[in-house]
Amino acid sequence: VIDSTGRTMPCQPVASGEVTLFPSHTLFVADLPPLGYEVFWLRGGRRPPDVPSPAEAAEPGIESDAMRVALDQQTGAIASLYDKLADRELVGEGGIRLCLRLDHSDTWSHDLTRYDDAEVAGHFNGCEVVEAGPLRWTIRLRFGFGG
Repeated sequence: VIDSTGRTMPCQPVASGEVTLFPSHTLFVADLPPLGYEVFWLRGGRRPPDVPSPAEAAEPGIESDAMRVALDQQTGAIASLYDKLADRELVGEGGIRLCLRLDHSDTWSHDLTRYDDAEVAGHFNGCEVVEAGPLRWTIRLRFGFGG
């Protein structure tokens, strides 16, 4: 990706999610002023060598200039969500975890004030880095419930 001044922009290929002609798209960040515009050129080529493939990425966890996320490898819970700019941990003890409960209500949960049923037991089946790039990382967490 090249901007109108000829500067090469950081970019990464991402899966399109489409079942069409284009299996991937190009992700880049455009910094535009209010009511402004910019012209960008997309030039074909190979993946930059400094972008790790998901298989080469380090253990699952994500960190940027602003945030750091750590996963509990045993439960799949988000064990830490640290705001580096505010120097503050945002997750309490136990972390943020997937919790399933039976819901016998209708689509809009009319007349439902709380879920009283027990949690549906499940198990964490691991995680994998799906995307690892200079602009975006994606981690897939896998859980099993019942059959």
